[in-house]
Amino acid sequence: MIYKYPQLENDDVFNKNQIKIREIIVEQNKSRESVKLRNRALKKLEHFTKSVFRSFFKLVAVFLLRKNVTYVAFTINGGLGDMIRERSVVTEITKMFPKVVIDIYNKKAYSVLRDIKNIRFFIDVDLIVLTKKRYDIVFTLPLSYQAKVQNLVHVKYDSYKLEVNRVLKNLGDYNKCFTLNSKVKLHYVSMQKAKAGVDNVKDVSLSIYHKKMNLEKFGITKNIKYITFQYGFGGRGNNDDPKCWRVEYWEKLLHILKGKLKNTKIIQVGISDYHFQEVDINAAKKTSLNELCNILKSSLLHIDIDGACTHIAKAVGTKSVVIFGPTDAQYIGYQENINITSSLCRSCYCITDNDYWGKCLLGYDKSLCMDSIAPEFVAEKAVEYLKSLE
Repeated sequence: MIYKYPQLENDDVFNKNQIKIREIIVEQNKSRESVKLRNRALKKLEHFTKSVFRSFFKLVAVFLLRKNVTYVAFTINGGLGDMIRERSVVTEITKMFPKVVIDIYNKKAYSVLRDIKNIRFFIDVDLIVLTKKRYDIVFTLPLSYQAKVQNLVHVKYDSYKLEVNRVLKNLGDYNKCFTLNSKVKLHYVSMQKAKAGVDNVKDVSLSIYHKKMNLEKFGITKNIKYITFQYGFGGRGNNDDPKCWRVEYWEKLLHILKGKLKNTKIIQVGISDYHFQEVDINAAKKTSLNELCNILKSSLLHIDIDGACTHIAKAVGTKSVVIFGPTDAQYIGYQENINITSSLCRSCYCITDNDYWGKCLLGYDKSLCMDSIAPEFVAEKAVEYLKSLE
């Protein structure tokens, strides 16, 4: 369910902001500096060279070990949340082909995909340029909505095309949802719809490998009731990205929840160094992925922005309140969650090049879309759900 705040959308403001963003992107793309491009190319070459040496024996295996099986490669870009979403695509391929060997071109994906038996190697993502033609099928994930099927996948033999098209069925129908030249990516919610060939898929099925464990070392016993939240996101664990909500907003939200939820603890998870006074248990930067999965699984409700923890919560069966701004709730959010998005401006994330990520395209010190969502509204939706559990 998606809730827009303020509840009454101001079409004039929203449309003006969208036009302004498009104009800014055009100007930014014109003003690229060749020095930046050259430095980036040099760094990429250095990283590529090191990757070749690190993965030498795996590369030899890719080129030499050919048996009567189907060889599939996945290049997976993005962070932990992207990998969790795309896990289902990898699993689908294992069902489609009785004999399949899968190589994953992203070493960071090991923590999320390591239990899938068909996976042989985890390799640096850049090395796919050397080995692409050795595979029967190569998937590039997340799938881009605007790319043609032949750009989404490399298919070596015609006999595989029918099966691959079954995964990508009706993908072109989603072009109408975006403006021309947009680089917004079609994430897994829409991928599932495209695969099924329908528009009314209830939701996606996510999973993540984890073992059940005791959480008493964090002060979490079987008898306590608690909710969780994460402040910040990604490798930085801070509040600088346009996706992030102001720390003052989080403080106000937690203060409201603390006053209303007398018998429910508040646990902070994630990787931020910032500690909130209203928190009963601070598990941030103290958990392994397995421990985080267990904490989220027993949570009554998780509150977050768009980030990895919301996808982990989905995978372990916990409902979330998710505050969306630059990213698109319709395509990244899950239907059973409480997805809150701004009615003034939204969904500009990833539509420009990497040089211009990390700031509000309209020039605000914090994103207009995130700033326009009030803590009181988020608290109202969270409390409303928690009361329904009583």
